[in-house]
Amino acid sequence: MKKPWAVAIINAILPGVGYLVLGKRRVFGLLIFLSGILLFSLVFDPGTPALSEGQFFFAQTLIGKWASFMAYLVLPSLAFGYDAYALAKEA
Repeated sequence: MKKPWAVAIINAILPGVGYLVLGKRRVFGLLIFLSGILLFSLVFDPGTPALSEGQFFFAQTLIGKWASFMAYLVLPSLAFGYDAYALAKEA
């Protein structure tokens, strides 16, 4: 049995990877991980047209971009971390 707290931390830092570590919900985990990479690149790449034109995120300020980052990546990451924790406890 994997340690639930370790899987939770892994999945919270790298959303989706905790599922891959557990060997459960592999396709879901891979899709979440890939979407996180895409979202990270959209938020922090200043040359991304979506950010410069304001089409993807509404925020144009640094504080607004960080708030978007929290809303779209950090909070869901915590949710996925908890889900992986609960799944690991079942195993």
